Amino acid sequence: GGSAVNIEYNLMLLGGNPLIMAAVGDDAPAYFERLDRLGLPRQHIRHVPGTFTAQAFITTDLDDNQITAFHPGAMTFSHLNKVEQAKEVELGIVAPDGREGMMQHARDFSAAGIPFVFDPGQGLPMFSGDELLQFMTLADYACFNDYEAKLLSDRTGRSIEHLAGEVKALIVIPFKQMLMLSVAKMKALKFVKIISMFTSLHNSETKNR
Repeated sequence: GGSAVNIEYNLMLLGGNPLIMAAVGDDAPAYFERLDRLGLPRQHIRHVPGTFTAQAFITTDLDDNQITAFHPGAMTFSHLNKVEQAKEVELGIVAPDGREGMMQHARDFSAAGIPFVFDPGQGLPMFSGDELLQFMTLADYACFNDYEAKLLSDRTGRSIEHLAGEVKALIVIPFKQMLMLSVAKMKALKFVKIISMFTSLHNSETKNR
């Protein structure tokens, strides 16, 4: 699990060549072995000594309501990873990560002129309305499920229709429909280089595919 790995693995299935940028703790060796078996690159994964990798325990009922217990661990240090460390990046994804890291990476993408997707997922409640508006101003694209979209609207005091004007595209997917999306359907979409900042980073190797 982990947002970056889930994103990277699925982009690989779609024919992409993504790179993870994340932070892990002392319990990561077995995880690294699995990434290596899957052929997923990990050169931008930072080991933070004396910490555990972030862990989440989620209880879901039959109506898809969830209660989550979460320990951030090494993820707290994600801001130590820098966008500039991944060369020739074309597109980024700022996904759930450490609070400071998500804000820093969004600013870094914008300053570097690299378009990115704001996909905060379960990390969205960490931010104030003003901070969420800053993300939407910096981002080129944004993606939410219906619960996250309502929370975004409530926090910012602005309608989804209004917020959509801040980005090139804003996607809201009903949660139950998210569970029904298949890889076969997703393969119809054309992806160029994508990076996720707890999050995957894409290098230029797929440029000529």
